[in-house]
Amino acid sequence: MNEVWRIVRAFDLAEGDETPYGFALIAERAGHMLGTLGVICYWYGDVRFFTDRWFFAVPDPQREIGSALRAEAEALAREAGLKLVINLKQRGVGNVIYARCGST
Repeated sequence: MNEVWRIVRAFDLAEGDETPYGFALIAERAGHMLGTLGVICYWYGDVRFFTDRWFFAVPDPQREIGSALRAEAEALAREAGLKLVINLKQRGVGNVIYARCGST
C-alpha cells in the first residue's frame, strides 16, 4: 500500500518542469474497478522513461480496458516529454491478460 500511495501522490507533488516520480490510473465502470496501471520514472545514464510498476485488467477479449489504460499513460508520458515502456513483469505462473507492446 505504501508503494501505491507514493506513486499516486507523486504526480500531484511534482512542481513546474519537474518530471513526476510516477502516476497511477484506474479503469472503472459503474463503480467497479476493471483495471489499474501504475507507472514510475526510471533512468539509465542520461535516458529517462516511464515504465509500469503494475498493470492489471480483468479478462477482456477485446483488450479495451488495457488499451484505454495504456493510451492514457502514453498521453501523460508524452506530456512529460518521456517515452512509456511497458514491461509487464510477470511473477509465477499465469496468463498475461494484456501483453501488446507497440513501438515505445
